[in-house]
Amino acid sequence: GSDLRVGGKPRGVRKFSEPARVAVLDQGSVARAAAYRAVLREFAEKIPDLAATPSDAADTANIVVRLIDEKNFVGAMEQAFGKRVARAFVARTDPQCMTSIKSRTDGTILRADVFIIVDQGDAVFYDCAYHETLHAFGLSNHADSNPFTTLNQTRTVGYLSVYDRAMLTILYDPRMQPGFSAK
Repeated sequence: GSDLRVGGKPRGVRKFSEPARVAVLDQGSVARAAAYRAVLREFAEKIPDLAATPSDAADTANIVVRLIDEKNFVGAMEQAFGKRVARAFVARTDPQCMTSIKSRTDGTILRADVFIIVDQGDAVFYDCAYHETLHAFGLSNHADSNPFTTLNQTRTVGYLSVYDRAMLTILYDPRMQPGFSAK
């Protein structure tokens, strides 16, 4: 994946093996927590076997979503990952939003940290909200040559596509285990 990964490089499938508890930290000048929770509800309703519920506390959540203004983006990343790591990532990718996944080498996701810009309009917010939530649940790669996915960075989507629903449905099927590979 091209977003920031913390921890060992997993082999094969990455996914949560327990229910995802999602804390939403509304830290920007535009209140977007309710809108993000609606995005999260859509994921939970449309993806069978994806267990995702809101959490009131970031310290007990395994997904923490920070809704921040663009001017605070780099500072929030520096606070979470340290200046050196955050600045190197920004210099390499020039991100508008991002997700960092911490997982075990067997592919089990332990934690996801999501950073979404809230003050650049609805199109940017929703595109980032859907895109980064896909990353948080384990779809880590971008697919710029695929016109059917929200993970295509060459276009603005802002919704959960049929393709993305299918990919998450396969990923969260109980038969699919963390660490499974193509072999």
